Amino acid sequence: MSEIALPAAPARPLTERLFDATRWPAFAVGGAAAVALVSAFLAAELASGRLALATRPDAPHSLTEDLRLGVVMLLAFAYVPTAYVFAARRARDTWRQLAPDLRCPAAERDALVAAAGRYSRGGLRWAGGLGILGGLAIQVLIDQSLRDAWYLPTKGPEALLHRALNLGIAWWVARFIFSTGAESRRLSRAGRELLEIDLLDTSATRPLVRHGLRSALLSIGFLSIGALVLYDVEAAPALGVALAILMPASLLLAGSRLLLPLRGVRDAIATAKASEIAWLNDQIRIRRDAFARAEPAGAERGLADLIAYKEHVESVREWPIDTPTAVRFLLYLALPLGSWLGGAFVERVVDSFLE
Repeated sequence: MSEIALPAAPARPLTERLFDATRWPAFAVGGAAAVALVSAFLAAELASGRLALATRPDAPHSLTEDLRLGVVMLLAFAYVPTAYVFAARRARDTWRQLAPDLRCPAAERDALVAAAGRYSRGGLRWAGGLGILGGLAIQVLIDQSLRDAWYLPTKGPEALLHRALNLGIAWWVARFIFSTGAESRRLSRAGRELLEIDLLDTSATRPLVRHGLRSALLSIGFLSIGALVLYDVEAAPALGVALAILMPASLLLAGSRLLLPLRGVRDAIATAKASEIAWLNDQIRIRRDAFARAEPAGAERGLADLIAYKEHVESVREWPIDTPTAVRFLLYLALPLGSWLGGAFVERVVDSFLE
């Protein structure tokens, strides 16, 4: 067996089993959950009279801010576990696509495919716990006071919901980061140790590139949802500061999720290139010396063929990221801008409705 680490506890988390029970695509389940959560929230606000209060001319501006923020956080709360489940499912697809090109016995390939999308329970719990600590700290940063952040008796129902959702989102974001990082490292080791590298045809690396792009897109999804509140930084004393920290962190996460599964195959391609170029240099010297002595009749043609092949080998990208892949990643990075513009438009629509 290779040294690629397999999870100690391969059972799927309860959330993923619940998603599987529906037999729906992950984002269909997540979309239905988002609609149900937002509808329940608005129905509760309507029943309590707070939605009607928000429509009054003398309504406190903080109430409409809290309503909008509650909707955005409910969307995020539905998105994060959906992204986790979707990433786990697609990881299994990636391993199945890689399996034919792995240099290992069939039993080991089967074990690697079976372990895809499954992670240590202990690791997931530790990640979730650290996420909750981060959520607690972020709330303090936003409110600039421990008492303002977590003295719950003084909070209205929307603020209480915000804090509960904050911790739930932080729990799932941390688990997503842990799981995608673990899978990316596993794929990186497979690319370095097991993947068959052919410098004439690097199509075997495409599943890794697709996996990296998909993980990057899922990571940018967090940023896109967060951008919905960029226009509304007056909702809390330091919301803008928190977003200024979280958004670059999200971009770094997206970039790392694109590149991390490709690190191993990049090393393997670099090693294969160095070995092939060293061999070609030896062969070119032999043909050059033979041509100089005018010994074999075909030495000149053989030398030209070797030089042409060496140029091809040198042109092979060590990072298997072509121009379309780079353009697609840059387009992904533009999604938060569209989300921010959409959020500003929705704010105007909601304010018009409330007025």
